[in-house]
Amino acid sequence: MDTQRDFAPFQKLMDQLCAALRGSREAGDPFVNAYWDALKDVHLSEVQANVKRIIATATKDTAFPKPRDLRSRAPVIEGAHDPRRDAATRLNEATWREMKAADPVRYQIEIGMARAAREMAAMCADDPGFEEWSREYQRWASIRYAPRAIQEATLAKYAGRT
Repeated sequence: MDTQRDFAPFQKLMDQLCAALRGSREAGDPFVNAYWDALKDVHLSEVQANVKRIIATATKDTAFPKPRDLRSRAPVIEGAHDPRRDAATRLNEATWREMKAADPVRYQIEIGMARAAREMAAMCADDPGFEEWSREYQRWASIRYAPRAIQEATLAKYAGRT
């Protein structure tokens, strides 16, 4: 989640959760900050969907959810050493370097598509910015199999050289 864009809506979600399950009006800063720290790697739409689900299915005996209950999937823990991941990363980097050296035009198109796809994969379809990244992906994909002259002209235009 983005602190500037998502913190206020996140705080409102926590207030709603507290109102529904505890009967209190506000979640309180320490509570909101603790849940924010635990969930800041999750998209707001994911947290929102889980809060809505919990509130909709709550009974008088429903326990207050832990941060893990507001996730749809397990968190990714960074820093854990994995030799297979390291090998895959090295191979990926080598492949991109080789492509850049062999065909800089193809490299620019493929890396543009890859960046847009990575950004889209990190979002839910209703997140702000998803449509913009989708259009960016389509722009790159539209020239992927175009004749070389069109690819070069498009890249020159994209780089602001024309």
